[in-house]
Amino acid sequence: MPVIRLLPETANKAWRALIETGEPVHRIPPAQDSRYVISHYQLARLQQLKLKFEILEETDGDTLGSTRSAV
Repeated sequence: MPVIRLLPETANKAWRALIETGEPVHRIPPAQDSRYVISHYQLARLQQLKLKFEILEETDGDTLGSTRSAV
């Protein structure tokens, strides 16, 4: 599952979009880092809405440790 960081300029809209999917969102401490484990569906939804965030890694090992930006 993707681990993302919400960026300050779109954090509120992105958070709302994540919650509206009805799927669980898991926060990774500390809270001020805005890091979350989300589903691939939620990732696609954020991309569809063109909200800015960072993809940090995949928890299933696909891209573990990589950092890339997504718009």
